Amino acid sequence: MVKTRFIPFINRDIYNACVIFASMVQQYNLSILFIIALLTMSLYGQKSDFKAEISTTVIASTQDEIPFWLRANTGFEFSEVTNVSGVFDGMYAYDFGNLKIEAGAYFFARDGLETAIQRRDLYAQATHKWFRVIAGAKKREEAFWGLSITNKNYLYSNNARPLPGLINEPFTIGKFFNSDLGIAHYQRNDERFVVNMRVHYKRLNVSSQISTKCKLTCGLQHFVQWAGTSPVSGKLKNNLGGYWNVFIANKTTELGLEGELENAVGNYLGSYLFRYDLVRSKGEIFFYHEHPFEVGSGTAFKNLPDGVWGFTFKPLSNKIINRVLYEYVDSRSQSASANNNRTDSYVSNSIYRSGWTFEENIIGNPFFKIT
Repeated sequence: MVKTRFIPFINRDIYNACVIFASMVQQYNLSILFIIALLTMSLYGQKSDFKAEISTTVIASTQDEIPFWLRANTGFEFSEVTNVSGVFDGMYAYDFGNLKIEAGAYFFARDGLETAIQRRDLYAQATHKWFRVIAGAKKREEAFWGLSITNKNYLYSNNARPLPGLINEPFTIGKFFNSDLGIAHYQRNDERFVVNMRVHYKRLNVSSQISTKCKLTCGLQHFVQWAGTSPVSGKLKNNLGGYWNVFIANKTTELGLEGELENAVGNYLGSYLFRYDLVRSKGEIFFYHEHPFEVGSGTAFKNLPDGVWGFTFKPLSNKIINRVLYEYVDSRSQSASANNNRTDSYVSNSIYRSGWTFEENIIGNPFFKIT
């Protein structure tokens, strides 16, 4: 699969006008998107913030399904056949000085689905200058102004609803190097082939300010689907020993059957991030590559050129074009050998057959689909 995407980001007023009147025209196929803010209320104090907003979106299309880019990366607010969506978005935060506490909820009600009302966000959060802890489900912050195919995360974009769990993100700041760490435990509660499955997550990003105008970032993230009960394999490892094997990617048997091959417990997914930021007189430039892997061959880059290759440009002074983004996506290699056997499947697995999905929506790159 090869996909390219080029998006000029125009002035916000012009963009809103274009979206309201026409979102996509393909030959004689027309889809129109209307966004209406019904009620917005915000209160700000010296120590507390409160926000409540109710809005609705109406999509009219001549086709049986709405266009891909009107539903992708919306947190499952829209399905292929959604025409109307109503949203409640609320947040309250209190700043204690060294510690900020926040709670939020984001619910939508839409047509075209058996479960019409669902949450996107429902969380409590504590933020300190050295860490952030989130309990619940919260949408990931938008990257590259919401234009990126993967939201700068090949495996965890905003395509599906946020996973519920406990996320701990400590921050370490140095003079020449900045490090961004995170560890999380997610509990899956959707209908799946393996029920009561868990997800382990960790990441490490390191940035170096090479000069006042150059910055280099390298990162690694690691997801593991593990535990649960399979209708074929029975109960999978879910004790502390199993978690330790998951954490260190230790090779061991999953079911303890005689003759069973040793492998890493669970279904492993990961990706590297390489990003170079450059400031010039005309604007800010970002080059980046997201490199996915599932097994050792992918970690050794034997699946090149798979991943996302991107370029963005932010002019310092331009009243018409505010942002430009270009992304190239490739997933054809999958560490293919000479006999065409592909070992990096990225989103599918023989034990966790529902794949890397939440409610049948791909959690990461929205171009993937489980069949």
